[in-house]
Amino acid sequence: MLTLKKNTQHTTKKVYELVPIQDFSKPWTDKELYEKYPLTQAEIEYIESMVRPMTNE
Repeated sequence: MLTLKKNTQHTTKKVYELVPIQDFSKPWTDKELYEKYPLTQAEIEYIESMVRPMTNE
């Protein structure tokens, strides 16, 4: 979404107006995020194939 509004290296507040605000005061699971944002099954599968799991080390 960010690239829809940002076409140069210069950044203003308006560039981020399409980026959703996320509450970072709690930990989120992938499942919770998939439910919060209306992702299709194809989008979820793409994310799962591209993003490696993180470890809590």
